[in-house]
Amino acid sequence: MKINKETLKVLWYEDKDGNKLIDSCDFDNSEPENAEYFASRFPCELHEKHYKSIKQSDVDKCNHPRKYIVPTYGWIDGIVGRECKVCHGTQTKKKGIFHRWGKKWNGGSSKEIIACITTYSEDLVLAMANSKDFTLSEAIIVSTTACERCINVLRNKYGLDGYEEYSEEWKKANTSCEFCEESEDK
Repeated sequence: MKINKETLKVLWYEDKDGNKLIDSCDFDNSEPENAEYFASRFPCELHEKHYKSIKQSDVDKCNHPRKYIVPTYGWIDGIVGRECKVCHGTQTKKKGIFHRWGKKWNGGSSKEIIACITTYSEDLVLAMANSKDFTLSEAIIVSTTACERCINVLRNKYGLDGYEEYSEEWKKANTSCEFCEESEDK
């Protein structure tokens, strides 16, 4: 096996046949003339999603105002759907003018309400995991959810750079997160 590290890019252009345009990966130049596609992949990202629980009891209480009912798309051929944006209840019916909407709205599911993508410092995560203080997954979660001052304290602790906890820089950072909220200014 031979791995060409030049092809291990995070951003690149491709031609109409999907061939990577290697010279375009540095982005010092403008878009290549034969570029048809732009691609990206970021290995140092944590994806987090939050969902709202759609309870049947809440759906049953809703009066489903007509102005808040929107169609849903792409479910199943021959079936159409709609959603109430007030309670997020849904209904489906067979497609066609002779099929009417029923009275029953369905709940009991969940709806994505927030999606976050956070990046992390690869060298910090590796130092934390290699120290055996954290697993790799734990190090990724800590480094993506820590505030600026906690990141610097961690970087200092693991010999990278940063500053010490309660130092003058730490006090000036004026950020907070779940890891330092309980810390007292010394």
